[in-house]
This record gives sequence, C-alpha cells and structure tokens, in this order.
Amino acid sequence: MNIALQQPEMDQFHHRVNPQPSTDTVSTQQFLQGMRRFAGAVNIITVNCEGVSYGLTATSVCSLSAEPPRLLACVNMKGATFKAIQDKGAFAVNTLAVGQEGIASSFGGAVNGDLDRCSAGDWDQSSELGLPLLKDACCTFECALCEIIDSGTHALLIADIVHVTPSIRAAPLVYHDGTFCGLLEL
Repeated sequence: MNIALQQPEMDQFHHRVNPQPSTDTVSTQQFLQGMRRFAGAVNIITVNCEGVSYGLTATSVCSLSAEPPRLLACVNMKGATFKAIQDKGAFAVNTLAVGQEGIASSFGGAVNGDLDRCSAGDWDQSSELGLPLLKDACCTFECALCEIIDSGTHALLIADIVHVTPSIRAAPLVYHDGTFCGLLEL
C-alpha cells in the first residue's frame, strides 16, 4: 500500500532563515563529541516496500506536535531504507526496550550487512500499512509520511501517526556516549 505525500496547504509557514550553511561552525569531530553526550531513545525505523523489509537504528526521533499527532525522524538519504520510505510513503518507529541491544546492533550495521536484519527479534506486520513491527518493543508508531525536508546528508521525515502501541511494562533502551543503557521504570 503506497501512501501519497500530502501537498502543503497555501497557509502553511515554510521559511529557511539561512539557505547557505554557516562557514563559522565546529569541526565534524567536535560535533560528534558533543552529540555523544546526548542521551537518546533507541529506535528501529522500518518499512516494507514491495515485499522487502528495510530498517535502521536511530536515536534522532522525537515528537513534533500533538495536534495533529506527528513525529519527526532524521534518516540518512544515502541508505536503502530512505529510498524505501520514499517509495512506500510510510514507516514504523519501534522504540526498543532494555535487553534489545542486539536488535539495535543488527539494524545499526554492526553485524554482517548481508544478514537479514529482521531475523533479530520477534516481528509482526501491521495490518493497516504493512509495516514491520517489533512485538516486544517499548512502543511502536505506525507513520504516514507527510513531508520530507532535505538537510545535508540527512532528511527530516515528518509523519502523521496512524497507530501507536505502547507497552505497559517495558523499560526504554537509551544510547549515551557510545554505549547502551537502560532507564529504570518509575
């Protein structure tokens, strides 16, 4: 099932403050050192396009708005997963739970690239959009793509949330300073 991208309404606001990247920026190494200090939820972004499942590990996922329910995900435009998301017009965000570090590593490319990444974990397919969903994820979001913004090597994917399935008992997996760790449930 392919979902067409919605065209922006005429009254929506789009404004790029500086179309040219600043020449007065930190080095890539300095940037990466700083970003390692960010703690982020570990997510697997998945899509099934023409019978093939694609996915990647991402910490760059966040809520965008509650009305309408939307999230934002940043994805490298050079990867096969980005192209599949463009073609499908939909994707899933599977937020990992403590104990799912192996799944994160599999989708992060830390294992043989020829390996079927979905062989790690217990997967199901959503009925509405046909997306790969991790059965024991901390939470899953089924997303209909509504906008893509090109920004350097990555694209900002803005998506409407079609369905959300939270887990009541799962503690989230977090990535910080190059290592996985968990948060205790309160």
